[in-house]
Amino acid sequence: MTIYRSPESFVSKFGTNQNHKNGFGSIESWLEHHGKKLENRFQLAAYKLMNHLLSTSDISQGSGDYLSAASKITGDIHIITINSDGLFPPSENWYTYVNLSLVKENINIHEIKSIHGHDAFLIENAQVTAILNPIFNHSSIQNEKK
Repeated sequence: MTIYRSPESFVSKFGTNQNHKNGFGSIESWLEHHGKKLENRFQLAAYKLMNHLLSTSDISQGSGDYLSAASKITGDIHIITINSDGLFPPSENWYTYVNLSLVKENINIHEIKSIHGHDAFLIENAQVTAILNPIFNHSSIQNEKK
């Protein structure tokens, strides 16, 4: 759980004072509660498989040349990055965007600004909506024209 949230997110949610009840502080109790919810929501094997698939997806199919592979995509590419994400660092997303923009015109990058780390896409609803609405509305207009 601590990978998905930034330290600033925890301070924002709980402050610096910790209520220690049953030997746990507020943050620890919250983590324990959400850890159990996660455990009940996913079977361990399914969660491991999902994380494995996310970490091993390779558009280059082993060649390492993701730029060549991405240049063949005819649709628009939208990269969404979160400025406080520790799981998918924004610097990597911006690096990908800059390099792809050298070989592809229809590449876009959008940034969610948040203290909440990776989970900001679940928390910052207004920003996510502002990013996704134009993408989906543009896509539906393009499909109607065909």
